[in-house]
Amino acid sequence: FPQFAGRPFWVTGESYGGHYVPDISNLIVEMNNKGTEPHINFQGFMVGNAWTDAEIDNTGAVFDWWSHSLISEDTYNGVLNNCNMSGIGPLAMSMRYARDASFRQLFGDACATYQAAAQTEMGNVNIYDIYVDVCTGDTPVVHPITTHTTGTDDDPSSDTSAGGRIGYDPCIGNAVTQYLNRKDVQAAIHANMTLSYPWSDCSPRLDYSYQDLLSSMLPIYKQLFQADIRILVYSGDVDGIVPTPGTKNWLAKLVSTPKEAWRSWTGPDKQVGGYVTVYDELTFATV
Repeated sequence: FPQFAGRPFWVTGESYGGHYVPDISNLIVEMNNKGTEPHINFQGFMVGNAWTDAEIDNTGAVFDWWSHSLISEDTYNGVLNNCNMSGIGPLAMSMRYARDASFRQLFGDACATYQAAAQTEMGNVNIYDIYVDVCTGDTPVVHPITTHTTGTDDDPSSDTSAGGRIGYDPCIGNAVTQYLNRKDVQAAIHANMTLSYPWSDCSPRLDYSYQDLLSSMLPIYKQLFQADIRILVYSGDVDGIVPTPGTKNWLAKLVSTPKEAWRSWTGPDKQVGGYVTVYDELTFATV
């Protein structure tokens, strides 16, 4: 598509995108500076709930669990005092491997015990959005509220009592998986249809580099600050796996004094959607 070659180009991503988005951005800047063709009209990057620095993000996650009352004081202190925060990735921190023998062998019995305690205390929550319902198999879909004394039956946005909110289906991921495994859909999006296994959103077949997972991206940010690009770091503040406290803590090691004070931002409905502040180096927003 050569007709699009000169268009403004952004790189975006979330979660583990905290690694590959700055890395890709840094590569583009380097290639552009060398005069490599084709030249990319690179504007900047946006990254959300970005896994950036293992020790800082892991410590922020445990604080976030405790501050949201997901775990007890004893478990909070136990994890902090017994786990090497720079040596475990976010998935292990979140719950997945805390009961495994391999986890105990790698990180020690005490750390594994407190990780397992965190899993038990949290219960069945969606670690990516701690306040939403989880799919239980018989979870009803919350349909839009479409009637109100001042609204209409066919316009959900007119329901002022509900803020015009849309419905939420906690089992939507199951439907997405089924949809993306349809042959006609795969053909339409030019997916690889020769694989012998079905597509899944989190595949154990992907072998992430543990060294890369635990490496800090702060040096890459410092390099990118020298480029003439725009950077937005945003954080959904109910994510429990790479939550806001960790992001704010690693930003504090990077950025200067804010040039625009912390303030709320609002959506088209005039409701507060989050908060934002601007630095010389980047913009940070919560959602």
